[in-house]
Amino acid sequence: MSGVVEIEFADIVIPVAENAFAFPCEGSAEIDPDGAVVAISLDVSRRGYMDRMRFDVPVDRRRRHERLIDGLLVVLAETIESERKEYIQFRLADWEESLAIREPEAAE
Repeated sequence: MSGVVEIEFADIVIPVAENAFAFPCEGSAEIDPDGAVVAISLDVSRRGYMDRMRFDVPVDRRRRHERLIDGLLVVLAETIESERKEYIQFRLADWEESLAIREPEAAE
C-alpha cells in the first residue's frame, strides 16, 4: 500500500522501554488519507554507502509480530504519527486542496 503524501523525518527515536530509546531514525514516511503511516523509508548504511530502504508498515498493528522489524516499524509509525501529527494534518489538507483544484467543476 502506498500513501497519498510523503513526509521527511529526522531524529525520531523508538521507545524500547521506560525511559530508554533506540537510535535516532531518519528517512521518510508515506501517509494514507486517514493520517496513518503506511510505509517507512529509512536512511541506512549498506556496504559503506548510504542508501534508503522502504518498508511497508504491517496493516494489523495490534497483533504480535513474528519478525522484529515488523514490531519496530509499528512502533516507529506510531511515534511518527504522534510527534508529527500537526505536520501530517497540514500535508493532508494541502493534498485535499490540490485534489479539489484538479477536479473539474460540475456543469450547471
